[in-house]
Amino acid sequence: MNRKLKSIFNSLEASPEIKEKKCDKKVRQLRSTYSSLEVGTGLDSDTLKNRITRFCISLQEQVSDPTLKTWIRKIQSESDKLYNDMNDDPGEPDFSLSWSVDDD
Repeated sequence: MNRKLKSIFNSLEASPEIKEKKCDKKVRQLRSTYSSLEVGTGLDSDTLKNRITRFCISLQEQVSDPTLKTWIRKIQSESDKLYNDMNDDPGEPDFSLSWSVDDD
């Protein structure tokens, strides 16, 4: 986990609003699930991604501070990137940038 993401998790867990609403357990579960997805151990990546999405949505619904919501969205975005990178098939060529041009 990169330094910035660790900082976000730590700040979320230490947030007064998170503690007040007793959501710190969800933050710890989110951190653990994200780590499992990152390392690639445990459950399959689809299950982990779904859990991360559920935790993020649940936390966003419970907090009102825009900064906290932004941090949660950042975690969701990073997990989406990680998931997509893991499920990119290296055997398939990437045609997203190639153009078919006929010079006839």
